[in-house]
Amino acid sequence: LLVHAWMLNRGPITSAALAKAAGCSYPTVADAVRRLGAAVARRSYRRLELAYFPKDEWSALVAVSERVRSTIRFSDRSGQPRSPESLLQRLRSLGRSDVAVGGVLGAKHYVSDLDIVGLPRLDLTVHSPGSRADASFVEKLDPALRKASSRNEPVAMAVHFIRRPEPLFVQGADKMLSADPVECMLDLHDARLEPQALEFLQHFEARRQATA
Repeated sequence: LLVHAWMLNRGPITSAALAKAAGCSYPTVADAVRRLGAAVARRSYRRLELAYFPKDEWSALVAVSERVRSTIRFSDRSGQPRSPESLLQRLRSLGRSDVAVGGVLGAKHYVSDLDIVGLPRLDLTVHSPGSRADASFVEKLDPALRKASSRNEPVAMAVHFIRRPEPLFVQGADKMLSADPVECMLDLHDARLEPQALEFLQHFEARRQATA
């Protein structure tokens, strides 16, 4: 949540607001802030914001993001996989307000000129506060999609779950929901698009410097 506010230049946030958005207690917020150390700047009225992007802590989050977000990857078993664009059109027809597009498509909502050609896979973020990871809607998108048995299988679609009360989804001009930029950057790492993840981060760093 602090990285999200930093990326979008939202300014400082109170600990109470962080606890409410994350769905956790004040001591949990205090512990997280303590672990972030000097990366957190304390402002007036007990408000907090990142002084800089915490690269070491981010790397630690990336390392465990698959478990934290309950990521499920799907591979095509038909031999004639649908394109990510086709899967996206089917998703639109479901009219789900709890599912947002992440990954490359979501990242391009924020950084339209992201240096990547094509769409290697579809990443979806499901807002699922306090419930199990339910990916049953995937069968409606394509019955040929099955859970991948290993990271080495070609992935057609990845579904990530977020548990916090506030999904932080944004709606684009095409009415499609996009995941927040932090989720999108985690998706780029998960898809092993490290150069694009770095480029994505550098866009927000440059924008913050321009407005400083």
